[in-house]
Amino acid sequence: MTTAKAFLPTANASHATILGVTTGASGFPPANLPGLSAYITSKLAQVKLLEFLAVENPNIFVASMHPGMVETAMFHKAGGNAEIMPMDNGTSFDDLSPSYSHSLSFLHGSQ
Repeated sequence: MTTAKAFLPTANASHATILGVTTGASGFPPANLPGLSAYITSKLAQVKLLEFLAVENPNIFVASMHPGMVETAMFHKAGGNAEIMPMDNGTSFDDLSPSYSHSLSFLHGSQ
């Protein structure tokens, strides 16, 4: 929120974007994510904050996205098992449907 408060007054509303990187794991049942309660809760709060920022700043593009399930040290420390979890398949933004191209143009530096 501190970053958004600093950014918003100086943002060019015709080109400004706020992008939050969250986690796909927030959609899994808590029983599948032991040890990640604080992390998942903070990511869910981040998504809600971004939703409010979008409503309160309708001229700024605000989005939340997640990279999919990625094997990281935290994934393993929390007991993650890549054999049973739906891991990311390596899809890049360029592989997404052309129907998303306008919405994702900010990722490539063009509007």
